Amino acid sequence: VARNPESVETVHIANKETRYTCLNDEGVCRFELTEDEAEAPSLDAEQVLDAARLAVRVETLFGRPQDVEWAYDRDGRLLLLQCRPLAEPGKTGRAPQRNALPPSLFSRGVTASPGAASGPVHTIFKDADTLAFPRGAVLVLRQALPRRAALLSRAAAVLAEQGSAAGHLANVAREFGVPAVFGLPGALTGLENEAVVTVDADAGAVYAGRVDALLSDELPRKRLQRGSRIRATVLGVCRHILRLRLLDPESSDFRARNCRTFHDIMRFCHEKGVHEMFAFGMRQNTQRTAARRLVCGAPRQFWVLNLDDAFTPGGEMRSDGRVLMDEIVSIPMRALWKGMMAVPWQGPPPVNARGLMSVMFEATLNPNLTPGTRSAYAAKNFFMVSKHYCSLQSRFGFHFCGSESHVGDEPAENFSGFQFKGGAADLKRRMLRTRFVADFLEEWDFSVKLREDNLQARVEGLAREDMEKRLMIIGYLITHTRQLDMVMADAEQVRRKRAAMTEDIRKLAADD
Repeated sequence: VARNPESVETVHIANKETRYTCLNDEGVCRFELTEDEAEAPSLDAEQVLDAARLAVRVETLFGRPQDVEWAYDRDGRLLLLQCRPLAEPGKTGRAPQRNALPPSLFSRGVTASPGAASGPVHTIFKDADTLAFPRGAVLVLRQALPRRAALLSRAAAVLAEQGSAAGHLANVAREFGVPAVFGLPGALTGLENEAVVTVDADAGAVYAGRVDALLSDELPRKRLQRGSRIRATVLGVCRHILRLRLLDPESSDFRARNCRTFHDIMRFCHEKGVHEMFAFGMRQNTQRTAARRLVCGAPRQFWVLNLDDAFTPGGEMRSDGRVLMDEIVSIPMRALWKGMMAVPWQGPPPVNARGLMSVMFEATLNPNLTPGTRSAYAAKNFFMVSKHYCSLQSRFGFHFCGSESHVGDEPAENFSGFQFKGGAADLKRRMLRTRFVADFLEEWDFSVKLREDNLQARVEGLAREDMEKRLMIIGYLITHTRQLDMVMADAEQVRRKRAAMTEDIRKLAADD
């Protein structure tokens, strides 16, 4: 379309494989398109021209190019959803002298937000690291996770090993005027904490120390909406949105009628949803005829319930009530299983006298731990799967594990949740083991919530390959944390076990 939008000058119709439709009873659903639908244009010529005219009007109103989001409703009306200044990499008005710069520590990164800045390095491996993030530091991440946007008001610049310039963190960085460079493999381990570096986001490079030649024309930090009517309006509605009153799910006050804000509603729905999700595998008497026994060579029974398209044609036709791993095409299940089977379990660790006495004492209180009795811990382990979805409900030894995940080619749809609870030792040792597991998960970008010996972890919004890697880590932890609660009071055994598992996970992630 020409800048004076009177006609469509050239047309290129992209091939589209899927369509998203909002259904009344199911919400947003994805549908595969036929060949004819895939090659048809999404918009007609008049709709294209209307959208182009809207873009020009918005640019004229604000006096500079805008990143505009828009939509057509069911009645064919064009709606402006939101807009923000369009920051074009390399067009900041700066012209630093790069002919006499020192050698770069990293280069060829992707410009997510333009500009240059200098400050001490602060690496973020897990959520706890954000608490000590100092003002004016350079934020260094493995993944450009959306939740790290909360640190941008304090950050001088952002570096990430992985991430997209079209992602949420990049958008917010541009709005705040924080230079950001993504796609720098090795930055998390290659940059030393507190070492001063200079980030040249326009060139996608990082230099040691403060490089004044790049900083002489440093752009001032934006003060977004300060004193504006928009800010006043937002502050006014925040009292209906932000304050969280429902803090303790175990409290008798944790009820729907006590929700006062949208945050309360979201917390309540999420907590109850997670509870129902994991309770399903514990209370449902899944019929044996509905699930297939997994032939896997593992010493435990696994049953697989195919929700839709998780089996190959050969697996679907099998009539003996079994299924082979090679006949399962579920992306998240195969990644989880790979982690579970990658490193053989060497059996329980040596138990000291106190750990053994702890187990014996717990057995007197919990009949499920008494040898010779019918135990709830002997329950089958169930996978409920489709091609892109997997839910595992299992009992390993004396603890319960649950994992739910969706993995596909759309990062916005991808997530993985993990729950871990229980054990044979006393509560203190079980809590120490839960913290032990949480440390590994937090280093791989999981958001972790702990309550005594109950762990809930979640990661979302990552590309397929990254999600598969994290599912392998969950699978590994499911296999190798059995009976560790009995030795959690032995610092030396914990140290050795942590070192061995860290090395296993590093190799597992690298081999993938």
